[in-house]
Amino acid sequence: MSTQTAQMVVERIGAAINEHDLEALAAGVRKGLNMLTGWRYEQFGKDALDLVEGRLAFAIENGKLKMSRVAKTEQEKVDA
Repeated sequence: MSTQTAQMVVERIGAAINEHDLEALAAGVRKGLNMLTGWRYEQFGKDALDLVEGRLAFAIENGKLKMSRVAKTEQEKVDA
C-alpha cells in the first residue's frame, strides 16, 4: 500500500469513527456501533474489537511499536 493510499484510509476511518463509539466499545457495547459493520469493521473495527477483548496487543520492541495477535491458552478458553 502506498503512503498516499494509507493516508486516505486513515482519513476515511477517522471521519467514520467517533469518540463516543470508541468509548462504548471499550465499555462493552457491541450493538449499534458503525465501526462493527461493513467497511468500517474491515478497516478498523476488527482490530479495535480484538484489542479490547484481549486478542491483540501492542508492545515496544527495539524502539518500534509492534502489534501482535494473542492466542488464548486452553485454560483461558475454559475460564471464559
